[in-house]
Amino acid sequence: MEKIAFEEMLALEEKHWWFLARKKIINSLINKYLTTKMSKILEIGIGSGLNLKWLKNYGTKLTGVDSSTLAITAATNKILGTRLFQCSFPDCDLKEKFDLICLFDVLEHIKEEPEAMKKLSELLTEGGKIILTVPAYNFLFSRHDVVNHHQRRYTKKSLKKLITQHPELKIEFLSYFNFFLAPFIITLRLIKKFQKSKSSDTALPPPWLNNILEKIFSSETKLLKNFSLPWGISLICIITK
Repeated sequence: MEKIAFEEMLALEEKHWWFLARKKIINSLINKYLTTKMSKILEIGIGSGLNLKWLKNYGTKLTGVDSSTLAITAATNKILGTRLFQCSFPDCDLKEKFDLICLFDVLEHIKEEPEAMKKLSELLTEGGKIILTVPAYNFLFSRHDVVNHHQRRYTKKSLKKLITQHPELKIEFLSYFNFFLAPFIITLRLIKKFQKSKSSDTALPPPWLNNILEKIFSSETKLLKNFSLPWGISLICIITK
C-alpha cells in the first residue's frame, strides 16, 4: 500500500459518511448479540486502527493483524496495550483462540476464501462469534472494486453457502445493509461501469452532503436490530460456533 493512499484512507475512516454510519450499525448489532463482555478479540485487517479503539469497549484483550506495515505502525501509535501482527490472513501464525473475531470489509480482499473460513473457525472459541461485513452483488463489480483490491462481491446466498460448508458454524444474523441509498448507488455504479470510468466512490463529499448521507445510512441502525433487509450495497453477518 502506497503511503499517499494510506494517508487518504486514514482521513476517510475518520470523516466519510460510510465509515461513520457502518460503525454505528456494527456497534448496535454487537450490543444486541454479545450478551457478555468478550475476553479475547481479534480484528483481521485493522486499517488505520480506528476499529480497535472502539472494540476495546467489548473485550479485555485485543489482537489485530494486517498485511500492511503502514497499518501496523498507525495502529501502534494509536492503541496502547493491543497486540499487533503483520501477516497476510489466513497465513497468520496465531496459536490461541478468540471469543470475537471481526472482519469489516476484509473477506472480499482474500484470495484464499475457503482457507480463510477454515482458519476463522479454528481460531474461534466454542460459543464465540464472528462478525463480518462484505460488499454485495457481483454485477456491481467495477473500477471501485479494482481500486480497493477486491476479489469478489457477495449475495446472501453465496455468503451463506461459504459459511455453511463448516457445520460447526451457525449464522445468527444475515442481512443486506446500506438499504435506503442502494438505488442511487447502484445507478451511479452502473453508469460509471458503462462509461468505463476510472474513478472510485471513496472521495469525501462536501460536508453538507456527507452529513446527509451519514444520517440516511445510519438510520438503518434501528431496523437492523429487528429485521433482515432484502437488499443493500453491503452484507453484515454474525456467526457463532
